Amino acid sequence: MWLFIATSFFLFSQNNELTIKYDTTIFSDIQTDCIGVNLETYILNDTLYFIETKKADKDITKIIVNGFDIKTNIFFKFYLNFLNDNYVKSRSSLHNFWINDDYIYASLGNRVYRYEKNEDENYYSNSSYITKPILKGDIYSADVYKLNNDTLLFYRHYLNTNMHFDKSTFWYLYSLKDQKIIKEREYLDCPSPILTYYSPNKVMCFNSTNVFYTPANEYKINIYDYNLNIIDSISLTKKSNWVTIDKEKELKTLNKYEFAVERLYEMSKYIWDSSSAILKIQASDEYLLVFYRLIINKEAKYFHDIWRKENDKWVLRKETISQNDDELSTFSDFVLRGNEIFKFSYKTPLKREDYKNENEFNKAEDKYKIDNDCLLTIDKYHIDAK
Repeated sequence: MWLFIATSFFLFSQNNELTIKYDTTIFSDIQTDCIGVNLETYILNDTLYFIETKKADKDITKIIVNGFDIKTNIFFKFYLNFLNDNYVKSRSSLHNFWINDDYIYASLGNRVYRYEKNEDENYYSNSSYITKPILKGDIYSADVYKLNNDTLLFYRHYLNTNMHFDKSTFWYLYSLKDQKIIKEREYLDCPSPILTYYSPNKVMCFNSTNVFYTPANEYKINIYDYNLNIIDSISLTKKSNWVTIDKEKELKTLNKYEFAVERLYEMSKYIWDSSSAILKIQASDEYLLVFYRLIINKEAKYFHDIWRKENDKWVLRKETISQNDDELSTFSDFVLRGNEIFKFSYKTPLKREDYKNENEFNKAEDKYKIDNDCLLTIDKYHIDAK
């Protein structure tokens, strides 16, 4: 049973050229923590798939894959079985996943598993796996993303202990069919590797033909084809209130401390309240959303810009849009498809109209969250170009 809240309003209306509009909220029956969970998402045609990346119990033998039919607004689910694989049971989180033909691929630890559909339509079982290539100097396994039916992109964005500062971010291409690297590791520009410790730091994204990557400490986004050849770049070199990280302090901290927790503690006051950065990018074939932090009157403020592709060029259509955490923000978990935005939220089933005033409603919600799980919901928005 789904509940629709059909209140339409302008989220951001600095001018009438381009706006993001709220459409509706769809409640699922999926119970989850009210403060939210970590999700991995994947869109195939008109279906949005999502998985909670953290398993509650390491001995669990299956992972739930939730699906959402975009056309009908209906949720469904199926399962990935592990078939008593002890390696999988020892992994505490799933990195990412994708669907290809009749198979589901999931990245867990240092393996990429292929799941095949059982006779029971609701179950997939792992039929095989490949081991991620471990390159010299690697300590942690890289994330993996599907670019096309045969090509995988292995990618890591994290400064490991004892790693040279300019080697925190790299990628390489891998042939799923031939099970070998087809493009060797390439290090990406990451002028402030300390940023790899902070979240959100979604500095890479995809659309159907391109890969987007930002070095984060400046307003610049490089655009690559699926062979990882750079084909374009967008930047705003004179972004107002953009304050770069204190490089001298960062270098001193990286040289002085070995472990991430020490570096984080030392640099936090120079990051959150004293420097700007791009924190998240999200792209479709039509739009690019850029979320970032600016320092205004010595205080961190969060904004985003909307770019649109016009005549094969990316054009900035709306800039420095202020954010409301209750709406679409830097810290929202959402997916962009075309001009549609699907934001994951965690809400109680309580209705405002059942209470006399806002204060009573807020108290009831707070009490509900103490004693109960929330329901996962999807808030639907769209970018409206005038």
